[in-house]
Amino acid sequence: VSTQSTWGEAAATLAFAARPERTARRLADLGAAVPLSALLKRGLDGSPTDAAGAMQLHAAGVLATRFFGGHDTGRRALLDAGAQQALMALARRGHPALRGAAVDCLDDVFS
Repeated sequence: VSTQSTWGEAAATLAFAARPERTARRLADLGAAVPLSALLKRGLDGSPTDAAGAMQLHAAGVLATRFFGGHDTGRRALLDAGAQQALMALARRGHPALRGAAVDCLDDVFS
């Protein structure tokens, strides 16, 4: 199992776990927003990455951000972790298939 696959699966799991507010608070307390923000930034710094793998990671990260950010606690944790800036970078420099999803996530979570 590749590392990227594992990270993507973890982000997707976080997305569904973060749906209830109580779980979102626990995840925020555990610092889950920091690695999620890092996942959204992965590969956007110009370092060589597997494009398909990066797209899967970013898609899972956008999904997780949308659900986690659907609660005030999660939104604050994501802001503190730099997820808003990471999504803006993804909207500008990410895979073309994900740019719209990143913009929608920004609107839904941070507007």
